[in-house]
Amino acid sequence: MTEIKDFVSRTSLYIAGMRAFETERSDRLFEDPFAADLAGNEILDSWSDYWHFGCDNPEQLFAQYGWNASVVKPGDEGANYNRYKKPRPPREVLDVARTFFVTAKKTTEFS
Repeated sequence: MTEIKDFVSRTSLYIAGMRAFETERSDRLFEDPFAADLAGNEILDSWSDYWHFGCDNPEQLFAQYGWNASVVKPGDEGANYNRYKKPRPPREVLDVARTFFVTAKKTTEFS
């Protein structure tokens, strides 16, 4: 039973950490001012290097690895779900923190 409690506790901390990182994003989906306190420095510090990747053209990135990808941003038609009240920057605006939903099909083998 202790293992289950530890797993649930750790999962809760990871979820709080994810919410804390999302709260810091400029294009955040939600804001949770208490998440960082709940997650604690151990979780947040261990993840700090994972969130430094950015890509303005995910279709091209996926194509380099043999995938044919289509992309929508949260808030775009087909991915809005009545959650996005503010317009997002257009894709032509580069170097903006954003999220993409990607659907891809493998087309070739990557070597």
